[in-house]
Amino acid sequence: MTRQEVLERLCALQEEVAGVIGYEHSADCFCGKGGFWDLPNYSPGDYRNDGVHLAFIEEAVRAALGKTGEQK
Repeated sequence: MTRQEVLERLCALQEEVAGVIGYEHSADCFCGKGGFWDLPNYSPGDYRNDGVHLAFIEEAVRAALGKTGEQK
């Protein structure tokens, strides 16, 4: 897989989570395709993502692996 393919799959996973737990928190796409990136006046400086959906993914993965707490 290329770097871009990995980013697109992770970004799609974030979108899937957002669709279930809600869009109350900002979760702009980070792969550079679709969403706000397609708007004519959108620039990388407008990027917003407060990490709630990614935190959900991290927690779910760690639970599936039988781990708890933040890993570095």
